[in-house]
Amino acid sequence: MTLLPKKSGAICNANPFFWLYSTTVFVILCATSLKMHGIHLFFDERDLYAFSHKALKCACFVAFCILEYQTARQFPEGRLFLLTFAYLYIILHKVHKNPSEQAQKYVNICNVPVIVFDFTGIYIINCYNIFEGVIIMSKVKVSIIGATGYVGAELVRGFLGHPEVEFQYLTSRSFEGQLFSDIYPVFRGVCDIRLTDTPYETVAKESDLVVTALPHGVSSKTVPVLLENGARVIDHSGDFRYKDVNTYENSYKLVHPDPELLKEAVYGIPEFYREDLKNARLVANPGCYPTCSLIALAPFLKAGLIDTGSIIIDAVSGVSGAGRKESLPYSFCEMQENFKPYGVVGHRHTTEIEEQASFLAGEKVRLSFTPHLAPFKRGMLNTIYARPSAKFTDVSDEKINAIYKEYYKDEYFVRALDMKVLPEIKAVNGSNFIEVNGVFDKETNLIKLFSAQDNLGKGAALQAVQAFNAMFGFDEKTGLNIVRGV
Repeated sequence: MTLLPKKSGAICNANPFFWLYSTTVFVILCATSLKMHGIHLFFDERDLYAFSHKALKCACFVAFCILEYQTARQFPEGRLFLLTFAYLYIILHKVHKNPSEQAQKYVNICNVPVIVFDFTGIYIINCYNIFEGVIIMSKVKVSIIGATGYVGAELVRGFLGHPEVEFQYLTSRSFEGQLFSDIYPVFRGVCDIRLTDTPYETVAKESDLVVTALPHGVSSKTVPVLLENGARVIDHSGDFRYKDVNTYENSYKLVHPDPELLKEAVYGIPEFYREDLKNARLVANPGCYPTCSLIALAPFLKAGLIDTGSIIIDAVSGVSGAGRKESLPYSFCEMQENFKPYGVVGHRHTTEIEEQASFLAGEKVRLSFTPHLAPFKRGMLNTIYARPSAKFTDVSDEKINAIYKEYYKDEYFVRALDMKVLPEIKAVNGSNFIEVNGVFDKETNLIKLFSAQDNLGKGAALQAVQAFNAMFGFDEKTGLNIVRGV
């Protein structure tokens, strides 16, 4: 707990047991009232994020305060706990973009103590009483495991711009002991955090969220440890993206050590699973190719407008999609002025796309997927071919465009482009945006869908920040109004 200095002696010498008694009575009344409505009251602070019912949030917060008071974990001896419930308001974070600044204003105006609680939460809770006490929640503690790969570095960039996040650990076995800015000099003076190889149990216990940027097969052993030690997790490997463990094991040629977690994991495309993300303990961040493909296909799969047996995806990615490694095929001289397909049969993302496409369509989807590498660092462009279903009559460019516009009208990060404007990677690089559009080729009776995104942005790290916002109750745009520029 941090107690900001007050200007004068405004703190009250009231009997703290009176406040504990009052608090207890309030919680009992809240719990009784909520029970009448079939709502159970939880007392674990890590469950706070799961509740959308405002009264329940109040009661849980108060219960947590009692536990903190009783155990004296965060109240040093001699400090009074000022809290009454004459007036209790819940105010969304977006009302006060800088909680600490808002707290200081109360200090300056009212000469009151300001307590900053250090626990997982969603709301600022202002409690006004005769002592003008103000309680404000702390930032969310985020750690990144595998912070020095390209995805890890992009995660750092994304979370650095988030007003409600502070870094707890950035871990790296290869660069342990060095500053993050030594590895990526662009962050000098911006993120000079020292990289550690802290045990995962410690990272989890001291973090609200741990984001893993580890290879498949490694994450499947790491994530359970993080969950067991109380952290919520966003994982970037393929280890938790599948609901069918057999599909995963056949695709990755691995035996999954904890298949039960596949049932719990939420696939991390907020546009599809926003409500599930709110309560998620484990989020499987999608692959870059699946995100680019599924967002383009979703409106047509959901409405049954395309033949699910006719889908062909040609996808192009920048070289950063191969990861940060020394490998001859990805070296400058091999890739410069080059363009090539790879993984043309049996690419792992094929089955990931198929499984999620099947969920969208409500039937089994089989498709052809071919990835390509192009001689640029970052960016992704998909061209998707499919035949219209019998249900989709009078197909036209105008109808395809209207379908996109309607389906994604409320999705800030999906840009459904205007007629005759096609997606391009330069328009989305460095951002969390994805652009979509389509046309109809009458000569071949094919619908052609196009999508473009940054493979490290919406295709990986920045989509994880968007999912984080959904998980912790922030506006999904928070920290993500970033673009590369010209």
